[in-house]
Amino acid sequence: MGLFFMDLRIFFRVFIVVFTFTLMSHPAKAAALHKVLLLHSYHAGYKWTDDITSAVQNEIFGKDVDLRIEYLDTKRFFSPEYLLQQKEALARKYANTYFNAVLVSDNHALNFALDFRTALFPKSPIVFCGINSFTPQMLRGQKNITGINESVGVRKTVDLMLSIHPKTKRIIVVNDESVTATALKLSFKEETKGKYPQIDWLYTENYSTEDLLDLLHSLSADDLVLLGVFFRDNNGRQFEYYESAELISKNSPVAVYSLFDFYLNHGVIGGYLTNGALQGQVAAKLVLDILDGVAADSLPVIMKSPNQYFADFSVLQRFGIDENAFPQETIFINPQPQFYKEHRLAIWATVAVILALSFLTLLLSINVVKKKKAQASLNRLTLELKERVDIRTEELHLTNKEMKRKEEQMQHLLSNLSGMVYRCKSTPEWSMMYVSEGCYNLTKYLPDELLANTIISYGALIDPRDREKISRLVAEAINSKKHFTLEYRIRCKDDTIKWVWEQGLAVYDESGKCLYIDGIITDISERKIIEQEQTRLTTAVEQTDDLIIITDSNGNIEYANPAFERVTGYSLAEVKGHNPRILKSGKQSAEFYSALWNDLKQGKVWRGRFINRRKDGTHYIAEVTISPIRDGQGELINYIGVQRDITHETELEKNLRQAQKLEAMGTLAGGIAHEINTPAQFVSTNLDFIHDSLPDLASFISKTVEIAGKDKIKELFEQYDIDYLLEELPLAVQQSSEGITQISNIVRSMKQFAHPGEENMVNADINDSLKNTATVCRNEWKYCAEMSFDLDDQLPLVPCHRSEINQVFLNIIVNAAHAIASRNGENGEKGFIAISTRHKDSHVEIAISDNGGGIADEVRERIFDPFFTTKEPGKGTGQGLSIAHSIITEKHNGTIQVDTTPGKGSTFTIALPLSDAMSG
Repeated sequence: MGLFFMDLRIFFRVFIVVFTFTLMSHPAKAAALHKVLLLHSYHAGYKWTDDITSAVQNEIFGKDVDLRIEYLDTKRFFSPEYLLQQKEALARKYANTYFNAVLVSDNHALNFALDFRTALFPKSPIVFCGINSFTPQMLRGQKNITGINESVGVRKTVDLMLSIHPKTKRIIVVNDESVTATALKLSFKEETKGKYPQIDWLYTENYSTEDLLDLLHSLSADDLVLLGVFFRDNNGRQFEYYESAELISKNSPVAVYSLFDFYLNHGVIGGYLTNGALQGQVAAKLVLDILDGVAADSLPVIMKSPNQYFADFSVLQRFGIDENAFPQETIFINPQPQFYKEHRLAIWATVAVILALSFLTLLLSINVVKKKKAQASLNRLTLELKERVDIRTEELHLTNKEMKRKEEQMQHLLSNLSGMVYRCKSTPEWSMMYVSEGCYNLTKYLPDELLANTIISYGALIDPRDREKISRLVAEAINSKKHFTLEYRIRCKDDTIKWVWEQGLAVYDESGKCLYIDGIITDISERKIIEQEQTRLTTAVEQTDDLIIITDSNGNIEYANPAFERVTGYSLAEVKGHNPRILKSGKQSAEFYSALWNDLKQGKVWRGRFINRRKDGTHYIAEVTISPIRDGQGELINYIGVQRDITHETELEKNLRQAQKLEAMGTLAGGIAHEINTPAQFVSTNLDFIHDSLPDLASFISKTVEIAGKDKIKELFEQYDIDYLLEELPLAVQQSSEGITQISNIVRSMKQFAHPGEENMVNADINDSLKNTATVCRNEWKYCAEMSFDLDDQLPLVPCHRSEINQVFLNIIVNAAHAIASRNGENGEKGFIAISTRHKDSHVEIAISDNGGGIADEVRERIFDPFFTTKEPGKGTGQGLSIAHSIITEKHNGTIQVDTTPGKGSTFTIALPLSDAMSG
């Protein structure tokens, strides 16, 4: 029955063609032609597209329509840049053409028409066909548009398959990853959800060709194959529709059904198929309605897709399937060769020709009369057609020439880029779809070796240490629809490792799925080497204990390292933009700075020492090197200063010098003691002898006077004042003896004060040290103060450096004497200095008090700082108490504190531990 209706349709088509030709030979009044543009998504030669074109041409044949046809060719070329080029080409080509209607086929053409409608056809009504899974939202609120939905006959095809093969347990749906295939899969799942519980479904969009062939070869009798959309495998290998159908049907041991009619005649059985010709036919009728004056908005979108049952008789025979298993309205192709079936086209054509000839005979007389007029009209139309063809040919030539020029420009631009421009699939292998010529310089692989992973995939070049991070960052960028920028390592063909920089952006289809990634990759290995060197240098600068300052050419600070903040107390934020003079302490003269800048301006490197001021007001000594920095042209651009805090070293030097002085003094004192003590001993012994002999001498003289004549002796006594001598000589001898004793004590104290040659701690008598120190510096205090001692007789020996402890006592006693003298002036009033010692648990406590002027509250916290002094210029270095504090706290692990009242005096309390753990 189906064959009969098909033959009847063929007859009527032949008859209409002959009849229409007959009418065309009959002259008619020329009418204004309506201009219609047929815009295809795909290319000429693609069966679906060609079927739509043929149906449209048949439908509008003889209807005063000037049909123009354009192909976007998006199955082979698709990118925003490419579509923009197509838009520019059409804009130039049809700049002065108004289309009465625009007919678009498939989704890409519809989206293109809507995106560029304002620029290309702002007032033209649009009719669409072949739109997958149409929804009103796809029109984006546009007006003057209608069309036909395209939906596949999933349920009817599956029902047909299961009615013919009731024992089926699994259906393999062959699909690719294209936009159409993805939409088909979603539609397929929606229509089959919960309807076929006995069926296992297997989808193959992630299969390579090899994987698919392995699957087909493994199929059993309870399997079926349903071919959806398969034009490209997951490795990027492309197929024409007939290639994919033949590949699958020839390798499948079970029946292959389909959803689209263009697979017929290539090994598939058929099904309830979407038909391009029916889509084109219905769309053309809508166009004709619009040309007849019907508004496009008044024509509702046709949601029911005009599908049809089809079956290939020859494939039915291969699998032993009865044609009666198909619905009555099924259209069969390739039927059995019976006489009627074999010659039905010729039979019906003969009938049609006979009828047409009869009709021609009837019209012959009319045609003869009007032949000249018709011929003239035909000539005019021929000339008009030729003119239009020439115009379109020229436009096409110009368009092709412009596209070729732009392509050459693009290739030239890409070849000049320092890197590799690419397009790849968003897979872990980064399967390349396009790479520029810069590929070789970057990887040492030729472009053909990377394309479609021919020799190696680009993903395999990425260093294993970076792969996981790169995959994660690219995936995040794709999901967020943002561009990505990466730095990572690759291994080149010659086994060298390179650092590369990459920037890419994914391209998405209408559903938001990533189609591919476009980007550029460049070699940054040299930059990475420089960065590593800079990192090492920066780390060294940041971690060094030396202060580093960089200023501009005017001396304003641009950078200071962490050591600067640690030493000065100023952060970089506080000093940036300021001059280093914020560190000036006032200890250097204007002449000092003038000489410094004079050297720097002459391009010399300056080296020297500063006494600088910290943020908290304390001072530190810095050993400084300042160097000018010049650029490649010799212009001064910066100064760099390196400071080393040598305050501690300076204190150690002073202590060493002091120790050396004390040692020299001790050595000298020892020598003096040796030289003085011997004659002093003689003098002392003789004085003792004289002192002891004087009473005997006085007695002798007295008795002599008694024996001799009194008058004469008395006269002599009076003449030589013997009584006075006898009275004063003992006293003189006693005083001389005391002087000699004092000299010996001073020499002994000096020797004990210095203790030359001691490097390690020794157990010392602190009471003795205090007495000796007081004796040594007696000249400093004897004129302004009385000194008293309150010393603990049971005081234990203390482990210490005796000469340095004596230095501390000396500094404090001398400071006390100066404070008393400064307070009392020249009024002659004496103050007091009281020294006491006590044993307290694990330490010995020494207190030295005075009733001088005391210490003001505002400077009390700074008295132990280096170089701080409250004395008049020239009378103090500010080092005495600083050195004392260092000796007690650092070398003896002790403490030194001050209790002071301005105007009343001060008490310095020193605590020395009885353990020598800090000795060294």
